[in-house]
Amino acid sequence: MINKKYYLIRGDVNLGLVTHNDDDFPWSYGVFAPSNEYQAIAHLFLQQEKLIEAEEYGESLDRIYEAITKPGIYLKSLQTEQSIPIDGVFIQENKIGWRWV
Repeated sequence: MINKKYYLIRGDVNLGLVTHNDDDFPWSYGVFAPSNEYQAIAHLFLQQEKLIEAEEYGESLDRIYEAITKPGIYLKSLQTEQSIPIDGVFIQENKIGWRWV
C-alpha cells in the first residue's frame, strides 16, 4: 500500500519509521527515518551496502544478512498495528527496500 507508514521492527526493537512510496514487483521501497536504536546495527546495513555495490553476492553477504534478520524482521503498520514479515531488506542512507513474504 503506497504511502502507508510502518515501523521497521527487528526482534522487539523499533529501528525506525518507513514510508512506503514505490513498488516494482517483487520489490517495495520507501523512505527510512531511523530511530536512536538503529545506530546499534547501522554498521550491518553499511557492510551490506558495500558488498552489494561491489557485487559480492557470496558468503559474506549471506552472513551479514543473517545477522540483520536472525532476530526476526518485519514491518508493523501504524494504522492497524498488524505485523507483516518481510525479506531481502536493505537500507541505503534514507532509502529502504524489501520484499513482502
